[in-house]
Amino acid sequence: MEDKVRYGVYGTPMESGTYKFAIGEGSLDDAGASYSAIAPVSGKFVANDWNEYEVALTDTGMDYTKAGKSDNIVGVLSGGVQGTTIDLDAMFFYKK
Repeated sequence: MEDKVRYGVYGTPMESGTYKFAIGEGSLDDAGASYSAIAPVSGKFVANDWNEYEVALTDTGMDYTKAGKSDNIVGVLSGGVQGTTIDLDAMFFYKK
C-alpha cells in the first residue's frame, strides 16, 4: 500500500487521556493485558472536543491485499479505566 493511504479516527472522549486504537491482527497491550489486533495506534485525546488521529497504513505494517481474517478488525481501549466513554464519529480509510 502507498504511504498516502491513511486510517483516520475522529471522536469525542468524555474524559481526557490516552486511548488506544488497533486494527487487524496481532496484539495490543493495555495496562499489561494483551488483546488481539495489529498496529496499536495510540493518541492523546482531549475531553469534550472533537479529536483527529491519523496514521499511514505503511507505518502499521498492515496488508489488506489478501482475504480478511476472522479476528477483531477494530479495537478501542481506554487505559484500563472502567466506565470510560468515547463517542466515535468516524473510522475510515482514505487516500490523501
